[in-house]
Amino acid sequence: MQKTDKTLWRAFAIIGTLIMLVAFVISVMQYFTYKRHDALFLVRYDSLCINTQLLAAFIYLIFNPLNFRVYAISFYIFGVGNLLDNGNILGMVFLITASVFFFITGFFYKKRTLKIVLLLIPIALALAVQCTQSSLLNFAISLMHIVAAAFLFSMLAALMYPEIKKLRSLREVVFIENPQVTQQDVDWLNKVLNGTRYITIALEADVSESSVKAQMLKLYKLLGANSKSEFCAMYHNSKFELKLNADTNQS
Repeated sequence: MQKTDKTLWRAFAIIGTLIMLVAFVISVMQYFTYKRHDALFLVRYDSLCINTQLLAAFIYLIFNPLNFRVYAISFYIFGVGNLLDNGNILGMVFLITASVFFFITGFFYKKRTLKIVLLLIPIALALAVQCTQSSLLNFAISLMHIVAAAFLFSMLAALMYPEIKKLRSLREVVFIENPQVTQQDVDWLNKVLNGTRYITIALEADVSESSVKAQMLKLYKLLGANSKSEFCAMYHNSKFELKLNADTNQS
């Protein structure tokens, strides 16, 4: 991903903010409607809460447009909230989108099974609440919509996975031509791109985690990024791999 793509993602954040401003106003009106007719606390506050958090997320993303982890978390919360509020199709769209953002930010690199299980628990709870609020037939129809959406997504994932795997094996090498950057720095950058945590890097290098974090922040800024997530968005998601230029090493 090029630095110029910050402009594109900032535009997405601005558009998202405008959309969510309208949704927020509607959710306030919806809140007062539910307050009169729905005794269940979760349902009464659900729309207001999820729209508020997504609005706040988009406002934050205007200033940090490449923080894809914020997209992932916000879309996940919004998706679960929509399932709670019987918005099954929209909920599944947001959950699927969130899973893609989680994937491209390296969230599933470590402890994948545990993380998937933890993400599924709120979804199951939302469906359980939905079941108690609707008839068995309506819930069965809603559940089939969700199953169908998940099935189609799994087919799409199976179709795209070979191409994604092929792209990941064809990473473009980005040469760092800066005498202040060492081979260890480049190794650390590559490890971050592969999902290695700071604490693991610190243990391997026999240094403190704070030292690793401070050095990585300097390297991110050198590469035009303001944070780890922005660095991963600019390079890892675009299939870049960082290596030290041999000429720089000799000098």
